[in-house]
Amino acid sequence: MRPLTFIIFALGSLASYGAATDTISGSISQISGRTDSAGDPEIPSSSSDIVERADDCEDWLIIPMNGKDENKLKEIETFLEKVTESDDIFSYRDAENALRFWFVSVTKEQIDEIEQQDGVLRVERNEEDSDGDVAVPLPTAAAYYSDSVGTKVKRALEYTTQSTPASDLRMVSQPTTVPDLGDLENYVYEKHAGEGQYIYHVELGIAAAKIDEFPPNQVEFLRSKRAIRDGLPEDRDGGLADSHSTCVASKAAGQRYGSAKKATLVVVKMTGFVRMEIYSIFDTVWKDIQQKKRQKKSIVTISWGTKDPTDLKDVPSHWQQARMDIERLMKNDVIVVTSAGNDAEKEHDGKKRTEVDQAPAIFASDDYPIIVVGATDNAGNKAAFSQGGNKVAILGPGVDIECQDRSLRQPWITSGTSFSTPLVAGVLANFLSYETIPFDTSDGEVAANAKEYLIKTANWPRKPDTPVIWNGVTEDDNPKKSDTQSATPLPPPSSPVVAPAIPPAANSCVPNPPEGANVRDAHDYLARLAGFVFCHRDEVTGLVTDQKVDIKMMFLMVAQYNGDPNMDDVYDVSITSVDGCKPNGAFNLLEPVEGSKCEDIMADAWQKCPANQGRGGSIVAGCLKYEILTKA
Repeated sequence: MRPLTFIIFALGSLASYGAATDTISGSISQISGRTDSAGDPEIPSSSSDIVERADDCEDWLIIPMNGKDENKLKEIETFLEKVTESDDIFSYRDAENALRFWFVSVTKEQIDEIEQQDGVLRVERNEEDSDGDVAVPLPTAAAYYSDSVGTKVKRALEYTTQSTPASDLRMVSQPTTVPDLGDLENYVYEKHAGEGQYIYHVELGIAAAKIDEFPPNQVEFLRSKRAIRDGLPEDRDGGLADSHSTCVASKAAGQRYGSAKKATLVVVKMTGFVRMEIYSIFDTVWKDIQQKKRQKKSIVTISWGTKDPTDLKDVPSHWQQARMDIERLMKNDVIVVTSAGNDAEKEHDGKKRTEVDQAPAIFASDDYPIIVVGATDNAGNKAAFSQGGNKVAILGPGVDIECQDRSLRQPWITSGTSFSTPLVAGVLANFLSYETIPFDTSDGEVAANAKEYLIKTANWPRKPDTPVIWNGVTEDDNPKKSDTQSATPLPPPSSPVVAPAIPPAANSCVPNPPEGANVRDAHDYLARLAGFVFCHRDEVTGLVTDQKVDIKMMFLMVAQYNGDPNMDDVYDVSITSVDGCKPNGAFNLLEPVEGSKCEDIMADAWQKCPANQGRGGSIVAGCLKYEILTKA
């Protein structure tokens, strides 16, 4: 493969939708290192492939020896300001006001110099280290499984019924006396439904705007310090490839898809699964819980983890810090739930990865009561992908589950332990909201006792050796279909807020340039890459609005082979409202018509105009005009 780097320089006016137009200048992104089978660059598959930086700079974390030695910290920071020629160095201080790291973008020569400074413990590249969907291979049995099913808590509980719910919710309230899920048609849950409890969803944000799944009075937003610094919108899903983060949140506290319908969802948004965020995000969560005095009524849910298998004897430094931060949460009566992983059918060092092998799930032990959740299908069979072993505390439905799609289609169908995890978190929120909580909540014991209650009582095996989550509902409260009295159904979901189904129209191609005109070169894969990057900026991803749309950007695409620039294309990329065409609800920029994504429309607008010497074209879809042009 040829060594290859792209430099993308984006500038121009951005995002005008019924508000003042913002302006961006000097935004540089670089994509490095991959080509396809033809030797052309691959179009990236996620936002983690797009990193803002200048030419030969890389992102680094500077870790001090002593985060509380203010004199030495000031000395180091002054040096960093000199090296970077900036008086605004990004840093993070934890709940004890100790400085954990500085973040800088510098050259290799500069970082070598920084590393030699007195008081610097080490330097680390701020590379992506985690997978956005950790779910895993199957256990033969869950480690803490008890032969006894347990009995219903003997308390006067009042139940609420959701009619025609997702099948995974029906499974949560499946009585022990009804082995066939097909005999049930409702989700039944205790009336408090998590009210007064807080589910901290740590990931990349959710598409909250205009989605009935997340009522505004039940949602709070908490961004990482870097997300605030970068100006990332709090109410948009920052994931690039799919609706993972929005989906996970909906399974915990969503109105239609969630197990805890009255819990408050705290959306904890990171910039990405990078070292900088892992070093600090669980400390950020603790700061919020501590400040608001939410101990004993908070649950943290984590549906992601390390990309690769992690040896407990050789845990990377940022995950060591995360391990300590999570432990502090649990010691302060915050329940933490995480996914087992989805790699059971994959191999590592010639062996199937059938057991949990990724952080944070690998930290689970008798003394570290993080709750690790595996997955089953709706019949109670262990999911083939779900990792297991003695670190898995409980299983939950995680195959073909239904959840909220960020582009407002309802539902999104997907699989993974990522989705069984928030279901369990929601059931725990429900337990915490009982008038009499069914487990001991003595100081310092809540996390451990909640885990023990799940293992010993709040499950029953639908199949041998599969302890599946159960919220304690019996057949008296959730009868079979033939015995069901007329329950009051929840109101049907509101129609998805999308533009009318106007399919993408035929291309409108830019005319050929006049003969002899001086025009820039254009290259198919650079044009497609510009369209891709445009479509996955925060201004476009997940945006739904009923206001006029006018988003325009210019991209300078410089491709380098072996360090020599070969191409320097410039493209104008835009999405604008079509005059006289009004959506039935709102514009959905990422997917204006179901099945037609922004990046695909942009690619077609370019590729279906082959006769105009690469000048580009436009396509209208769902009352929006998608256009990509070569800059003259």
